[in-house]
Amino acid sequence: MKMELKGFDELESKLEALAEQSDEIVKKSLYAGAGVIADSVKKSIESLPTEEPRRLKDGDKFNVCTAEQRDAMASRLGISHMEDKGDSIDTLIGFDDAGYIGKPTRKLPHGLPVKMLARSIESGSSVRQKDPFFRIAVNNSKKAAVEKEKSTASEEIQKIMKG
Repeated sequence: MKMELKGFDELESKLEALAEQSDEIVKKSLYAGAGVIADSVKKSIESLPTEEPRRLKDGDKFNVCTAEQRDAMASRLGISHMEDKGDSIDTLIGFDDAGYIGKPTRKLPHGLPVKMLARSIESGSSVRQKDPFFRIAVNNSKKAAVEKEKSTASEEIQKIMKG
């Protein structure tokens, strides 16, 4: 009995191409998933309650932030560049390092760092009430992000396999 199989050379070349492009597929998928989470965090920031700027009295706390602070956080939110650690590829969602808001003071010569503002809203501080907007947004969007990563990876694999 003689059996002849065709198409293995083509399959082999497609699998080789898939192996060569696997890091790029992972990066595209990761970036797509991070985009879903970043969009969710941005919506969460935009829904934060605001108050007018004011001086605090003894024992008083800010409820959340001013509209200017909220807008600064939303505009400086982003996704960092991919970091390839060899066995994993990572990215971060966060705020621009150069982001400052408000007037310079003696303690804060560039103004209030946006990262510090976001952290104080997220965790609370001696002068600000806690509102965990970031953590809640991330937790609520994890499943959608994973699905987006899966669909992006699948689309990229299909492109390679179809030739």
